[in-house]
Amino acid sequence: YPSLSDTVKRTIAKEVIQIQDRVSKLPINSSGTWTQWVRSMLDRARTRITANGFFAPESVDRLVPITLELQSYFETFPRLPYLDDITTKNLLIHNGHVSGIIDVDWLECGDRLTFAALTNMALLNLEYDTDYVEYLLEYLHISPMQRRAFQFYSLMFCVDFMGERGTTFLGRTVPVDSTIIERLNRIYGQLWDQYKQC
Repeated sequence: YPSLSDTVKRTIAKEVIQIQDRVSKLPINSSGTWTQWVRSMLDRARTRITANGFFAPESVDRLVPITLELQSYFETFPRLPYLDDITTKNLLIHNGHVSGIIDVDWLECGDRLTFAALTNMALLNLEYDTDYVEYLLEYLHISPMQRRAFQFYSLMFCVDFMGERGTTFLGRTVPVDSTIIERLNRIYGQLWDQYKQC
């Protein structure tokens, strides 16, 4: 990622949104409400954070009231299918263009802003710039309310990252140390400030 030029980042963002536009036309029905999906993400993060003991559960608790603030938004957008895990690690790039996508296990049906927020969190965790994410949002033509939702989703994925630390998946424990804890707490603080400002 650090080797990509600004022009290439913008090109990739445009191509990814074009892919998402095509996916959104697939005839897939959703079940459950989007609010339920968001709450389940927060519940999972709280459970893992509490069990592992490396982060404060209050980081999740302070996000719950935001779900009420955004509930009218959650209920109004059309729930369309999208690739939810097109983050930096799952894109294949060749000669400055998207040449493939890996790890396509399933489609999500809901607010595709979450894939941009997950990418945002991934880049912040790697301590890279987030210019690419801003290009994604530009091509999505987001409204001020969508910007607020995006910031919330970024916080949601931040506590999800916190919950994963120290958790064992398929026999492998996700690493955690003081540097990782400090970094994720710092990112959470930055994202919280950004949310309050939008």
